[in-house]
Amino acid sequence: AGDDFSRDPQRETERNMLCDPDLPALLQSRGIELISFGDL
Repeated sequence: AGDDFSRDPQRETERNMLCDPDLPALLQSRGIELISFGDL
């Protein structure tokens, strides 16, 4: 699963936006990549 994030981060970003539109925006605002969030 972790490898998928590295391969297509934008694709995962879109999935996360569909699930939680506010979450990615907050992460980007703080300069945190969704890839890091996926590790959590």
